[in-house]
Amino acid sequence: MRLKNKLMAAGCIVAATAALVAGSACNEHELSPFSKSLSAGKLQNFSSGSARAVDILFVVDNSNSMSEEQRDLDKNFGKFLDRLIAANADFHLAVVTTEWLGTTNVAFETEMMKKGKVNKDEYTVSPRGVLENAQGYDDAKIDEIAAKCAKYFGKERRFISSSDDDIAALEGDARKEYIQDLFRCEALVGAKLGGTAGIERGLATAVAALENTANDLPTAFKRKGSILTIVFVTDENDCSDVLAEEGVSKFADNATSQYLNMCETERNIEDSCTVTREDRVTDDRTSGSSLRLASGNVIEYNGKSLTTRQWCVQGDKEAREALTKAYDDCIKSHRSEANESMTDEEAYKTFATQCKQSTSIDCPDGRCRNKLNSRSFFFEKVLSLVIGTNEGYYRSTNKEKFDELKGKEDQKKRETELLRSFAKQDVIIANVINRDRGVRSDTGVTDKWCDNSGNPSYRYQWFAEMFENDPIYAPICCRREGFSVASTDKTSSDPTEVVCEASNPGGNSNFGPVLGLIGKRIGEAVNTLCTDTAPLTCEPKDCNVPTDDGIGYKNEPLDKPKAACPCLYGCNTSAKWAGTEREYFLCNEFRFNIGTIKEDAPIVSSEDASYTKYTEVTDYNIDYESSYCQTRTGSPIQINLQKAEAGRKLVIEYPKRVSAQ
Repeated sequence: MRLKNKLMAAGCIVAATAALVAGSACNEHELSPFSKSLSAGKLQNFSSGSARAVDILFVVDNSNSMSEEQRDLDKNFGKFLDRLIAANADFHLAVVTTEWLGTTNVAFETEMMKKGKVNKDEYTVSPRGVLENAQGYDDAKIDEIAAKCAKYFGKERRFISSSDDDIAALEGDARKEYIQDLFRCEALVGAKLGGTAGIERGLATAVAALENTANDLPTAFKRKGSILTIVFVTDENDCSDVLAEEGVSKFADNATSQYLNMCETERNIEDSCTVTREDRVTDDRTSGSSLRLASGNVIEYNGKSLTTRQWCVQGDKEAREALTKAYDDCIKSHRSEANESMTDEEAYKTFATQCKQSTSIDCPDGRCRNKLNSRSFFFEKVLSLVIGTNEGYYRSTNKEKFDELKGKEDQKKRETELLRSFAKQDVIIANVINRDRGVRSDTGVTDKWCDNSGNPSYRYQWFAEMFENDPIYAPICCRREGFSVASTDKTSSDPTEVVCEASNPGGNSNFGPVLGLIGKRIGEAVNTLCTDTAPLTCEPKDCNVPTDDGIGYKNEPLDKPKAACPCLYGCNTSAKWAGTEREYFLCNEFRFNIGTIKEDAPIVSSEDASYTKYTEVTDYNIDYESSYCQTRTGSPIQINLQKAEAGRKLVIEYPKRVSAQ
């Protein structure tokens, strides 16, 4: 006799192109079985998945070495857009440059194709010239694009919105072409000569633009409940927020070598760690490339024991103090062993190389000057913005977690920690930069890339690591090593796409695979569901009656599993999911039934005429080892939708509780 098990429908979302409908919820209903072995359960509100919006900010370097890179961005932008359209994403799309304009009201660029908008004498290549070089368009064609942008953008519209009527009304290639033309008026900002464009301040301009539009525009760029994506495209390091020191004013506009090299030769110590994530470093390298580096030594400070890399990721004042102490202790130790009479300056220069090797901290001239505000200043700004716009969403979709904290002595503190954790998972940082890879020279400006005109962009690299959402790195220029990314083409037999050929270093990278990967990540984020019921796990030794070969049952249901078995029908020994902290077997009866019904239909039965069953791989994929979902709901199971349907509600059913007793 087969025992019945209870079932929970873990999702009801509006799978629509439009933005998330505020206040929509799924009340409890009785469900008819979706199969003979599954019986009625309840519905739980799950207002995420394809209904989540995403707001995407490109930060594009407009200094005089960036014309080719902007050209490549334009030529390959379609691959990014293809992924957004395929995901049916509801998106805002905007661009800001890395140039600080001496004001906190940094605005989005929208009129760069317009004649007379810029003084061509200020540019090595003007915005219109970038497009001409990228696509071979003549003035008439560029004027046509400029007119299209002038009609679309205005005082109250400074970014692209996929839900605008004139975009939503288009289909196929016409829609894609229209969005790409609008993006050109934002992103092709030209390559500027000297001036403020020569001091790249991408972190500062991104934060200023986000804060400005969140407060001032009639329709805010960053929406309530949305995911925020920031894409940095630059061949230089970040020089944001120069501190007032030695006559250098905050956000100084003077483009002298003193300021240009500020973030290179006088870097902050929290930006100077040479340890990096192991999966960011390849073994295929030539002389001069980075080694596979460990996480560094453990540094104890303020009662905390963290590795060098952990302190570097933290990147705040405390981290600066901890790293400074570790580096200073190293210098003191060497000086004591060699010659205690050495001056501080002599000691720091003499033992810089030894201490770089032993501490994994690189200060080129023997000391890190710490003249830039720490990365945490910009990190906290972004985090505050996301919490401010998403707090209501977090509280409504994680009500049980917040309810558990009610009445606790430290309720407010723990609620803040929970909100910060959710916000860090809702920021996707993608970097198309001169990657640092833990390699820096000991003196002067660091190792150059991009035909000897760009420098490693390690500040952006470390900034991305501060969020709890796996960042994307890719080289803007090829140098010394091959680089590939996971293929975004599901029909391709090759799992990777080449960005840089290992046998042919030099020149620009292939932007297509990189932009496709960024678009794919965004598409997965907006179409991701995390189950909030833990998987039904088991141990075969506790469940399965051995067969003649001693292996035991796999997928065959058992009427009488062992008494100690938590499953109804035994343990599935073919379903072992291995992860760092998640390695388990599933009960045989643990399965999903996923489908959609009409938006206005009562959720009663899969037999309803409007019900459409989804097929795994074609319509959705399941990740049983998701750290993203483990952090959010306590369950490592993530469902990635491959399609979205307007006017339909998604229904997900899975076992709630199983007991053989």
